[in-house]
Amino acid sequence: MTDHIKTDISDDGIARLTLSQPARRNALNAEMWAALPVVLSALEAENPTALIVQGDGDHFAAGADISEFETLYSTPESAAQISADIQTAFDALAAFPMPTIAAIRGACVGGGCGLALCCDIRLADATARFAITPA
Repeated sequence: MTDHIKTDISDDGIARLTLSQPARRNALNAEMWAALPVVLSALEAENPTALIVQGDGDHFAAGADISEFETLYSTPESAAQISADIQTAFDALAAFPMPTIAAIRGACVGGGCGLALCCDIRLADATARFAITPA
């Protein structure tokens, strides 16, 4: 599990999944990508009425943590593993059985856009900036 994904469920049954790396604009590291399906499964077991996905601080998610790219993409095997982990995270969010809402503010870039697109509903405030950057 990771300290960079926080969850809670309110008294009215609404779950929140918060990406929590605010100093890095909530960029998702490999540990976070791998943890997302596990976290989502645990939330599903709580039977919430809905799930809000949000970022901690001023940004939704700046995508994958590029500081790990040199290591993650150093071999074909490691590149295949992180790609599979990211796809599994996307699939788990897209398949979540309760309504999912992306609450977007600030940066929503790359993999962050992917996460938002896996949600049923996307709500963005006036600070939201969307981008799919070249690899």
